Amino acid sequence: MTLAGVGGLPLNPDGTPRRLPGYKAMWVGVSLEYLEFAVFFAVYFVARWNHPQAFQEGAGRLWTTGGLLITLVMVTSGYALTRMPRLRPYLAHGILELDNNPAERAMRA
Repeated sequence: MTLAGVGGLPLNPDGTPRRLPGYKAMWVGVSLEYLEFAVFFAVYFVARWNHPQAFQEGAGRLWTTGGLLITLVMVTSGYALTRMPRLRPYLAHGILELDNNPAERAMRA
């Protein structure tokens, strides 16, 4: 791959510059999330390095069941959001059946 003269973007096989998929605002949001987590991890490790006794004492006060439940809710909601584009046609058009697979319908008939 060669780089385009303007912007340094890689070129497609037809010579047009490649573009990032999605919207620019989405990539700004993703980048800010990465930055936020980087700051959180930096603060965590600096605090843990400077106050090791407080971290050892605090570990016994954590509610691990609550942490597990919150993690399960977050993972489940994230999975549900990835499935949303396939669900939208059914929400937008009340005529479509939720199981409109022709093979399934043929087996039921």
